[in-house]
Amino acid sequence: MPSKEKKERVKQIRKWFEEADSLLVLKYRGLRVAAANQLRVEIKDNNAELRVLKNTLTRLALADTPREEITPLIDGPIAVVFTNDDMVPVAKVIKKFSLGHDELFIMGGVFQGTTITAEQAAKLATLPPRDVMLARVVGQVAAPLSGLVGVCAGPIRKMLGVLAAVVEKKEKEPGSAETQPDSADEGSGAKDEDEASGGAESEQKDESGPSGEESPGEGEEATDKQER
Repeated sequence: MPSKEKKERVKQIRKWFEEADSLLVLKYRGLRVAAANQLRVEIKDNNAELRVLKNTLTRLALADTPREEITPLIDGPIAVVFTNDDMVPVAKVIKKFSLGHDELFIMGGVFQGTTITAEQAAKLATLPPRDVMLARVVGQVAAPLSGLVGVCAGPIRKMLGVLAAVVEKKEKEPGSAETQPDSADEGSGAKDEDEASGGAESEQKDESGPSGEESPGEGEEATDKQER
């Protein structure tokens, strides 16, 4: 029967596995204390925690949980790195550290909820950081969208150009609203000139006297001729 202390320990290990978004199982053997402490510090600087666990208690903690798939990795001296942040920089730290320590290597793990093999875990160290990958994805998504906006805006700009040309043409036509007031003014002026001309002719006719009557000058000249 497991002791109360062991039960509490199993409970704590299960909680670490369940709450971690990503984790890496490391073969952790033969490291000197100074090297182990250095690795812990570098991993912690990347928002992760390295914990050395006992196999028996860890297997009990994984039983009947979503993380049970990684139970075969719990073999021999191991350590588990837990994180809820970006695992890529953590994998880079472990890979760099393992170059001088053959006794340390990644056996596999869980990446964002998905179980991964040792080979897949090693590839994490070759990826760019999460923010860089997100920027690339956003750029790839935004490029087609900006092109689509340009395609959709093209016909609209063309239609506006056609409408502007039609309006300009209408404004230049003789019968447009802007030219009608000038025509009316010209007609009014012509009418005034005709009235003025007609009034002058009437005055000339009035000066010639009634029809059939001779002017006084002509009558006097005829009388003089008869007296002679």
